[in-house]
Amino acid sequence: MSVSQKIGPMARLKARRIRHILNVFLLGLSLIAVRVWYLSVVQYDDHFQSSRKPQRRSLVQPALRGTIRDRFNIPLAMNTIQFNAAICYSNIREIPFVKWEKDESGLRKRVLARKQYIEKLSRFLGEELAMDPMEIEDTIHGRASLFPHTPFVIKEDIPESLYYKLKMCEKEWLGIQMQQTGKRVYPLGKCASDVIGHMGAISQREYHGVAQEMSMLREYLAGREAGKAVFLPKGYDSPLEVRRRLRALEERSYSINDQVGKCGVEAAFDGVLRGRCGREIFEVDTRGNPINQLPGGRAEVGGQRLVLSLSAELQQTAEREQFPLLAVDQL
Repeated sequence: MSVSQKIGPMARLKARRIRHILNVFLLGLSLIAVRVWYLSVVQYDDHFQSSRKPQRRSLVQPALRGTIRDRFNIPLAMNTIQFNAAICYSNIREIPFVKWEKDESGLRKRVLARKQYIEKLSRFLGEELAMDPMEIEDTIHGRASLFPHTPFVIKEDIPESLYYKLKMCEKEWLGIQMQQTGKRVYPLGKCASDVIGHMGAISQREYHGVAQEMSMLREYLAGREAGKAVFLPKGYDSPLEVRRRLRALEERSYSINDQVGKCGVEAAFDGVLRGRCGREIFEVDTRGNPINQLPGGRAEVGGQRLVLSLSAELQQTAEREQFPLLAVDQL
């Protein structure tokens, strides 16, 4: 058998495989083209109307945390007003990213308007807040822009006079949003600190634990309403108890930036002290900007006051006798 006779069948087999691959490729392109035509022509009106239709967005209003007092109603843990300076990137997005201006010679020049504005805003806030302008600019680009409708705090606990000064600049400087929040303070210092405990940022493990528990409870209730054979989650005795627990978690509205009790009474009675967060429902446009407020929201309910059986005066006396050096530090 000659060499040409051996090559002939191999070449035909290779050509047949190439034709099969091309046919599959052309079939895939045809299906994609049909799908694009169906979405852009047949369902164009439906998708266009749904994209222009306003949507709903809810804002959580945190509740004021309850106070902790001794048996004679002397406050051991209470709240004071804290003033914060924050940035809301959704307002900055109103400035066009690029615009064209004429230079001295009359030629049109491309200008990065939003970037220039953020640089000016960072310099202004850097002077007022005694911060590095580059750090503020990096925060705006790297963090605040990720969640444009959520104010991102750039400095906490600023003086009240500076708060009102920057508050008056909100209309002039887009993006500035001043906040008044509650700050947890302990008037008697370290007195009974082992009993009272302290507050701290919720950890990622705690937050994901709450999120997983809520997901599990919702899945159980959804399956039960659908008539499926589902088992009660571990630790619950009745569906009513599951509903109450889910409602309590939803009312607390935990978020990744929340402050929770870490130990002591603050942690043991966190649910009682936390209260019930409020909620406002807004109609927003396609860019997420609020249009008007909708009914169905609820007002926040402050946490309950917690009265302990201990006496602050007796506790201070006992701690001075037991830990004299600690008493000197407190003075």
